[in-house]
Amino acid sequence: MSALETVQQLMDAINRGDIEEIMNFFDETSYYEPMPVGKQTGLKAIRAILEGMLAMAEGHEWIVHNTSEQGSVVFNERTDIFRMNNKEVSIRCIGVFEVEEGLIKSWRSYYDQEQFDAQLR
Repeated sequence: MSALETVQQLMDAINRGDIEEIMNFFDETSYYEPMPVGKQTGLKAIRAILEGMLAMAEGHEWIVHNTSEQGSVVFNERTDIFRMNNKEVSIRCIGVFEVEEGLIKSWRSYYDQEQFDAQLR
């Protein structure tokens, strides 16, 4: 499976909200770094942040607009939409993924936290 296919499958699992399937894309040396939050390394930390993100909304959808692959690195431009408190909150993101042997070793997400928070007010 290519790096791009791995990331596409992760996005599909996130859209299904299947935390067990999501976690199959990582190992103990992987990290997820949502830039406003900081680096989360290892399965326990990654699970905690992703479970929290999925649990904060009644529903969610991550729409990938553009994707680029260079060897084992995948970039995606997307809109993450969360349905919360009877409204839709969305944020534009750039994700950078490094994939090795079918596992995501690093995932960095760049977005404007203030833009997200302002929609909650």
